[in-house]
Amino acid sequence: MPDKVDKELVERFITVVMKLHDVIIKTSGGETGIRDRGGLYNSCYKVLSVSLKHQNDPLYVSAFTYAEFAKRHHFVDGNKRTAHILGKIFLEEGRYHLIPPYNKVVDFIVSIAKDDLNINKIKKWLKKNSSKIKKHETNIDKYLKRSVEKLYSGSNGN
Repeated sequence: MPDKVDKELVERFITVVMKLHDVIIKTSGGETGIRDRGGLYNSCYKVLSVSLKHQNDPLYVSAFTYAEFAKRHHFVDGNKRTAHILGKIFLEEGRYHLIPPYNKVVDFIVSIAKDDLNINKIKKWLKKNSSKIKKHETNIDKYLKRSVEKLYSGSNGN
């Protein structure tokens, strides 16, 4: 992670988020399109800033990401699914694996979107439902790829 969040980093992150969103819509259905490009830019900036500030607390970064993307509606469709993928990626980058499959996490994400859960409650839920990826699992890229592939299959990705 760089030592500061600049415009170029935010724009690269937005590109990644939009590509992930496109894959989510293609894989699970729904309408494509961005409703709020400025809001998307703002959320990406905030997530990257929190990620930099709390780089030693991936549960917090993931909780913040879930809240930021589930509550705001940057896309025409797939906002909560995008929040899930991004939150899960930040967990996995911090060497945590979210155990329940997506279909078991939907109610949790809906509660976030309804503003029923604050960051600390989200973090507590994530901690309870995640496991630390063991240090001997050194090929994190392979682990992440396998996990993303299994996200919508109903498997827990273990």
